Amino acid sequence: MSWLVHYAGVSCGPLLNSNSDINASSFHAVSILPPPCGFLGSTAHALALASNQYGHRSNSAVFNMCMIVIHLTCLFKPRFLIMSSCGNSEPAAEVAAASGCDASDTSTMNMSLQLGCHETEIAGCNVSYVVAGAPCEDADLAVFAVHGAGQSKETFLPLFEWLGKQNIFLVAFDLRGHGATSTLDGVNSLSVDVLAQDTMLFVSMVLGEATSHRQLTQKLPWALLGHSVGGCVAIATSQLFVAATTSDCGVDSCGQNTAAGPHEVPASLVLLDCATECVATSLKHLEHYLTSVRPLNFESIDAAVKWHMDRGIYTSSIVARASLSAVLVDDHDGPGCQPLTWRTCLTDYKDDWPTWASGMSEVFVSLPAEVRKVLVMSSHELMDVPLNIAEMQGSIAVEVIQAGHQLHENASDKVALCIVRMWQKLGVLPKYPAQLQTTT
Repeated sequence: MSWLVHYAGVSCGPLLNSNSDINASSFHAVSILPPPCGFLGSTAHALALASNQYGHRSNSAVFNMCMIVIHLTCLFKPRFLIMSSCGNSEPAAEVAAASGCDASDTSTMNMSLQLGCHETEIAGCNVSYVVAGAPCEDADLAVFAVHGAGQSKETFLPLFEWLGKQNIFLVAFDLRGHGATSTLDGVNSLSVDVLAQDTMLFVSMVLGEATSHRQLTQKLPWALLGHSVGGCVAIATSQLFVAATTSDCGVDSCGQNTAAGPHEVPASLVLLDCATECVATSLKHLEHYLTSVRPLNFESIDAAVKWHMDRGIYTSSIVARASLSAVLVDDHDGPGCQPLTWRTCLTDYKDDWPTWASGMSEVFVSLPAEVRKVLVMSSHELMDVPLNIAEMQGSIAVEVIQAGHQLHENASDKVALCIVRMWQKLGVLPKYPAQLQTTT
């Protein structure tokens, strides 16, 4: 495994090579606070070069020496340093250990995700959703995953493969106008307000059913997890649940119950590569990307996979195929040689795009403290001012995993391990000290 120190997004040199006797897992995804000066980068780089020149014996001492220098310089003007693994190696053993699995058991590590596919009519939609993980009557936590614009519930299946090893009840669903969900009420809108209302009603329904299977004294804590624009929808949904707990009645204009009984406020809100500035910047180029860069049609699913792989959007062809198969549809009326087209035409909802990013970072950081806030980004530079301030104040937990915008698919094991550790640290999930030991 090759490890790098990233200072303000700039690689400062390898600190550890595959021959080192340092326990790499203990340094995975570490956040510390060094000063914004060139001295730190040059020092780390010099020590790293020294560690490569000298043998296996000195690597551990040199690495520890480098870390001491970094911690000493933390006394001045803190900034951010993120350590993350690079290369093709996957921390499978570490994930298995955190989930209580044996990494040497290949049948366990490669097991197929057991899914339950369902449909339900709610909020003017026939919602398609999948459930995975632990049974709701025994789970420690329920997690509802909200996908991004133009995607589908299948985007979370690689992440569910790992989160499912924990005692978590997992639910992913297709938003209005996406995937296998069909609209019944004639509302042709993908605004955050509409999607958040849909999500609130869906979550309330599922939690209501889950609660009926548990003992009356047992409450099922729950969390929202949103990727990209889905993160903005998750923020707005959390805001609705918070408002419902403080209002006199939890019903909407149609008289439907919008509260979730004893589960009004989510225990945690996790955002994956979602920040107002990041989304707003993307929206400026979205129309050009949809109409001039991304093909409108593909001749086959293989062609679609190749196009996305060539551009680094996905790093696994298996994951790309599973995800793209859910968002492409066979259009018999399209060009004869290219029958596959996008299931969701985002350009039809251009008027709703501004709602996807408007002030969502401010809403996120202003949610009450009982909503444990976690942010996993592909780059620290994508964070906006409210998120940076909240991180420095300690009101949100932030981690950086450099795996592209589809980080939950490209590095599903790392993202799952990061989320589980954050939840255990924040008290959202119970701690199992024995399960955090790395399997050797």
